[in-house]
Amino acid sequence: MNKKFLIFSIVLAMLYIALFFTGLKDSFALIYEKVVSGEYWRFFTYQFVHKDIEHLIKNIFSLILISIVLIEINSNFSTFPFVYFISGMLSILPVWIIIKFIALGASAAIYGSLSFIFFDVKKLNIKRYFIFLIILFITFLEFFTTYIASKDFYVSFFQFLSHSSSFIFGIFLFLLIDKIKYLKEKRKNYILRKNE
Repeated sequence: MNKKFLIFSIVLAMLYIALFFTGLKDSFALIYEKVVSGEYWRFFTYQFVHKDIEHLIKNIFSLILISIVLIEINSNFSTFPFVYFISGMLSILPVWIIIKFIALGASAAIYGSLSFIFFDVKKLNIKRYFIFLIILFITFLEFFTTYIASKDFYVSFFQFLSHSSSFIFGIFLFLLIDKIKYLKEKRKNYILRKNE
């Protein structure tokens, strides 16, 4: 059993909690005016701060749940942190550049990391479309619950777009990493055969 997923999640959860109680939300959030003025680190740091306690708990719970599923389906940990952080940094950009909203929270990284489950279930003979439908259902459910709680369609819709683009970005990132691994292995085998 690969417990690295759980350790990674617990360390991130402790970091999220510590940052929540230090009040650094405004210093780390992805705010258009701040980024334009040169604070580019916000593309990375926004995923570590959360709007409120409910947002924090929801993201920590989701991250730990995903980690448990990845442990159970015996996923490979080696590329997971990379996919998690790069998804968090880059997947929100298409929506954020167009709409210019204040972004914060780990949701983009979490939805991007769902691509691991999406790809790894194949080895368990579970159909990918089934996992895709579950993720789509969760995304729509979150859209409706956010809308009911906030009564703000635009906030709910932007969140839906961000989460959807994060999952899609995670899929493309996973495919890219998989292709790079394949090409490296192919090159290694070619070199080994050539040296025989």
